[in-house]
Amino acid sequence: MGLVPAFNTLPSPGGPLVYSLEAHQFAVYGLEVVSAGQHLLTVSNKFIVFDLSSGDIVRIIDPRIEGIMTYLSVGPDQRYCVTTTISNQYIICNLLTGEFILRDYQTPGNANKTQVKSALGQQQPLDPLLGAAVSNTHFALWTSKMYQVYTNKDELLTCQPTRYHIIQIEVLPGPEIEIVCRSEEVRDDQEVPRDRFTIDYYFITNPDHSNNTIDNNEQRCLTGGHKNFHSALVLTRDKRRMYTCCEINDNNVEVYVNRPHPINYSTERIWAFDHQLFENKDR
Repeated sequence: MGLVPAFNTLPSPGGPLVYSLEAHQFAVYGLEVVSAGQHLLTVSNKFIVFDLSSGDIVRIIDPRIEGIMTYLSVGPDQRYCVTTTISNQYIICNLLTGEFILRDYQTPGNANKTQVKSALGQQQPLDPLLGAAVSNTHFALWTSKMYQVYTNKDELLTCQPTRYHIIQIEVLPGPEIEIVCRSEEVRDDQEVPRDRFTIDYYFITNPDHSNNTIDNNEQRCLTGGHKNFHSALVLTRDKRRMYTCCEINDNNVEVYVNRPHPINYSTERIWAFDHQLFENKDR
């Protein structure tokens, strides 16, 4: 095991330098260890895959974009990844074959209004992409208050607005999304005592099926339930436990467990308080 920092030359933080992994012309804005820990996928204006045992370059994929890629998300089976770019494009890349799809991001009603001029005269996206999330079959893209979900063949399934700023999205099997948003309007230059958030779960509507059934007409059950929290959030990989701060007047870390809804137990689940992990006196 080793640490891999996100810098242009990717030096090892502390200890002896093993490999510099210097190949990108610009700074690296996304990286992921793939192939069972054997390779390192990095993105800048190109995809470059390094062999972590030798430091050699395994593959270079050049999507020939203007600018650089700013976000990287790799599917759990590591067959493909999705990246976003500074030019408000997104790239779906097959990591096995090197094939890729490059698309301009469009939001409903903004097909002809995708860019505005900055004070320096540069063209900037009107609603810039902020992130991407990938499952084995679907992926999601989001801006500040809008998210879109696609199949891995680039078929748009849904486009949904949110009331407040989106922080993070995870695409779960089903398909289903786990979305973390702010629970209040906060300006970029505004200081608040605590950052307040919500976590929610939604099924991705398939046009050929109802929202809460699968092919054999069995009801689907959401992975988790709505929860308000502040400051921090940690979820176990299996979505069975949540560690967070929920009380408004303190920073105590509490543990919540994932349980069936007491009434709608076949279709919904809730985050139920289990115990306080420790008392945090910091304010």
